Amino acid sequence: MQGSGYIEFEDRNEFLSKNDTIRIEPGVPHSIVAQDNLILHEISTPHLDDTVRIKTITLEQMF
Repeated sequence: MQGSGYIEFEDRNEFLSKNDTIRIEPGVPHSIVAQDNLILHEISTPHLDDTVRIKTITLEQMF
């Protein structure tokens, strides 16, 4: 992994560091958020309805 980011769940954010492994149970809604140029390896199941791929963030939410 390179860069920084986190996994956003409905009730928490889980920040990523180099060599981290995070297991997310199928059906748990989540998003991957890059804080800068994030490069990671994602291995996924065919449960496509639990991941939010694109999300609009307003300036107020950023600061």
